[in-house]
Amino acid sequence: MMLNNENAAPSNMAKATGGKKSKEKTIEETYTKKTQLEHILIRPDTYIGSIEKQTQQMWVYDAARYIFLTYSFYFPTSLLIYSLTYLVNKLCIKTLRTHLVCIKYTMKSL
Repeated sequence: MMLNNENAAPSNMAKATGGKKSKEKTIEETYTKKTQLEHILIRPDTYIGSIEKQTQQMWVYDAARYIFLTYSFYFPTSLLIYSLTYLVNKLCIKTLRTHLVCIKYTMKSL
């Protein structure tokens, strides 16, 4: 084996791999560091939103006094999107099963 020969390294590598070129991705190609925006652009259906809390005024019906009241709610938008996804999935099940009459969904604060 001659080290000064320019063709020595590739032929040795071909012998080490059995003469075949690897078609599999390397670890660096499979697992690459991506920014949050790149993750969203690659898989937009999996993005649920920010986890930062937001404040929003909402109207709530008080059944005991028969009036509407305004409350400030603090919630992350990701929780809201997750809840809506849950309800949509339940509605799809309800359309397939006609014996279901109603769906109740309650969120309680901790």
